[in-house]
Amino acid sequence: MKRAISFLLTLLMLLSMLTGLSTVAFAEEAESAALEIYTQTGEAEPELVKSYKLSELDALKETAKDGYTYVYWKGEDQKQVVATELVSLDALLSDAGTTFGAGDELKFTCSDGPYPKGDFSYESMAERGYDTENNAVPSAFALTYGNTLEAQENTGKLRFVCGATAAELEAKSAAGNRMPSDVIAVTIVKPEPAETPALEVYTKTGDAEPELVKSYAASELAELKETTETGYCYVYWKGDDMKTIVATEYVTLDALLSDAGTTFGAGDELKFTCSDGPYPKGDFSYESMAERGYDTENNAVPSAFALTYGNTLEAQENTGKLRFVCGATAAELEAKSAAGNRMPSDVIAVTIVKAEEPPKPVAVFDDVAKDAYYYDAVYWAVGKEITKGTSEKTFSPYKDCTRAEMVTFLWRAAGSPAYVIVGDPLMVIPFQDVKSTDYFCQAVLWAVHNGITKGTSVTTFSPDKTVSRAEAVTFLFRMAKAEKPEKAASFTDVPADAYYADAVAWACAKEITLGTSATTFSPNNPCLRAQIVTFLYRYFNAK
Repeated sequence: MKRAISFLLTLLMLLSMLTGLSTVAFAEEAESAALEIYTQTGEAEPELVKSYKLSELDALKETAKDGYTYVYWKGEDQKQVVATELVSLDALLSDAGTTFGAGDELKFTCSDGPYPKGDFSYESMAERGYDTENNAVPSAFALTYGNTLEAQENTGKLRFVCGATAAELEAKSAAGNRMPSDVIAVTIVKPEPAETPALEVYTKTGDAEPELVKSYAASELAELKETTETGYCYVYWKGDDMKTIVATEYVTLDALLSDAGTTFGAGDELKFTCSDGPYPKGDFSYESMAERGYDTENNAVPSAFALTYGNTLEAQENTGKLRFVCGATAAELEAKSAAGNRMPSDVIAVTIVKAEEPPKPVAVFDDVAKDAYYYDAVYWAVGKEITKGTSEKTFSPYKDCTRAEMVTFLWRAAGSPAYVIVGDPLMVIPFQDVKSTDYFCQAVLWAVHNGITKGTSVTTFSPDKTVSRAEAVTFLFRMAKAEKPEKAASFTDVPADAYYADAVAWACAKEITLGTSATTFSPNNPCLRAQIVTFLYRYFNAK
């Protein structure tokens, strides 16, 4: 009997132990995920990075004695979230082995579904004080929080907290949309990686550094492609063996450069860069290309970047790499000398090398002394083709300047913009003393159109009338679209209400002119050619 009782007691103890173990095991299994971290690239499906139980989040938590206070609004009511125990966003993502950086965005899932409000882009978070190294009020998942400083309530649910900008606080617009509550998952959305450039187009002048004009992804090149069913056959040699490249899909050189907004013309040269470095062979000057049949309008066998190519008519192979193809001269074919050097393969960049324009010779004027105040201005104006002088050897610096010359100088300095009256097939000239054949016609129309001058009457411009110093600085002032200066000029001969008063004050402030003396501007004096080019030189070189 005693043995039976002892056996029963032992059995009960074993059952009790087993029940206890089951309860522990059940309890361990019952602790579900409190927070899941996902990453997502573009529109792809999110991928789970790590899942956290509350006990695991506890291991990452930080405690702030007084709590961090996060302010937001609901309507006109200011609310506060106070976090005394929190897991910072940095600590969480670092532990999960992922990152949150420029171009990324956070998406939250709460117990009732995706959180629809707020802007949680990295850039927006940075504006709110998010700092990946040391942020006094961190962006975090609050483990303990409440709505007042006094009432701290641990609900066991996670709320995401982060700062609000000064503007949002002032506008009371951080209305809860920085505070997703009962968060169960966060997804870091990464932008789609930029498509690697398949081809880059550069331009270069002389020995200057190349400048990138446009970069093309493979998909962008495909939009420019042309297709021919039979293919274009390009012949070359390797030794005595004739080879052929057949291009059925290609982007012509013309189409590429037109899209890139650049040109290839007389004196220019093409330089190719391949995956293994600069392409060393061949003559790709415009003149050489023209001899090979390059035609910018209609070339039966175009110079092109082949998208599909092979070495025989039968074998077409799409390698995804670009090969430049162009014709060979009859002499090259006869001499079997087009030995591969017309066929750069695996091209990743093309540079159009522009011929450096030789400096244009500048006339030497006998009447412009090196120590004259206008010396630099005269040769600057001649070099910019603003004026040519009055003869091969004279500039006539002390000759009066006419109104026609003045507006022409301004027009040329502005780049000689063409003037067209939209919708009118004939050029309408409002002045009886300005003909369409006059050298200054376009300049006058441009000046009137831009409010630089209105003419001397409704029907006259008076092109041969001497331009005064007052008119000259006024024309330049209006061309510059300058604002009225704060301080008036201190000349005794410039009345405050004169039409040219603001222009004179502006010109003096900009040191375009300092007057004819310390107290006079001489507004009605003729403006000399030397003075005009000096005004322009000082204005354009001070911009």
